[in-house]
Amino acid sequence: MPPEPEPEPEPLPPEPEPEPLPPEPEPLPPEPEPEPEPEPLPPEPEPLPPEPEPEPEPLPPEPEPEPEPEPEPPAPEPEPEAPAPVERPVPPAPFSETKTQRDNRLKESLTQIDDYEAFRRSTRDEREGPIPGIHLTNDDQRELMDLIAFFDLMPFAYRRSAPSEGYIAVDFARTAFTPSKNFDYLQERYAPQLLRLRSRLRRVPMLRHAAQGIAHKFKIPSSDLELCFATPRRLMAYLRWKAFTTCKAARLDPNQVSRCEGRLVRQGAAWVLRVDRIVMKDGRTLTWRGA
Repeated sequence: MPPEPEPEPEPLPPEPEPEPLPPEPEPLPPEPEPEPEPEPLPPEPEPLPPEPEPEPEPLPPEPEPEPEPEPEPPAPEPEPEAPAPVERPVPPAPFSETKTQRDNRLKESLTQIDDYEAFRRSTRDEREGPIPGIHLTNDDQRELMDLIAFFDLMPFAYRRSAPSEGYIAVDFARTAFTPSKNFDYLQERYAPQLLRLRSRLRRVPMLRHAAQGIAHKFKIPSSDLELCFATPRRLMAYLRWKAFTTCKAARLDPNQVSRCEGRLVRQGAAWVLRVDRIVMKDGRTLTWRGA
C-alpha cells in the first residue's frame, strides 16, 4: 500500500509586523553659519621708492694731456733796428734831361704830396683876392737835397747888378758850377717866382760853400751874388694854393697877408707842407698850427 502522505506542516503564523518606528525627527535646520567677518583689506602697499634715474654713462676719460715741452729759455730781445734810411735819389745834372723826361719825373713826385689831389681838383675865383707869397724854410742840408732831387728845384746864382749876363747852375751832388745864358731853359720849366736863399747862407754850410766857390771862381763880389732856387711851375702853383688855403683856414683876408712860411718835408712815403707862420703886410707875424 502506498505510504500515506506526510501531512503538510501547518503554516507558521505570520510574524507580527514590527511597529513602525517613530518618524525620525526632522533634522533641525542648520544654524546659519555666522557670516565670516570680512577679512581686513590688506594694507595699501607702501609706494615704491622712485626708481633711481639711470646714471649717465660715464664719459670716456679725457685723454691725458701730453706733457708740454719745457719752454725754451726766452731768446734775448733783439735790439730795435734803426729805421732804414730813406732813399734819396741823386738829382740829374743840370741840362741833362729833355723837358718830357723831367716833366714825367716831376709828375710822379708831385702825386706823393699828401694834399696834392685836393689842389689838383680845386678851382679859384679871382674875386677871392690875391694869392700870398710862399717861403720854404727848410734849412737842413738833407732836406734841401731831397727837394732838389724829388721836385727838380734848380739852384743857380747870378750877378744882381747884371742879371742879363747869364746865370750859374749849381750841382750840389757833383759840386759843379755851370755858367749858362740859356734863359729859355728856365722859362720853359720854371715859374717866374724864385725861392731866394741869401738869408740862409750862414745857417746852411752847403749853401755857404757854394756861394763862396762861385764868388771866387767867377769873380763876383759876395755882396753882388744872388743864390736862389728856380721852382717848377706846377710845384709853385701848389705852394701858392697852400698859402691861399691857409689864409682861408686862419680866417685872414689874403689881401692883408704878405707871405706864408713853412717846411716841405717827408713823412714816411708822403710829402707834407706845414705852414708855421703867416707874415702880415702890417709887419705882424702870426704863428699857425693848423693843417
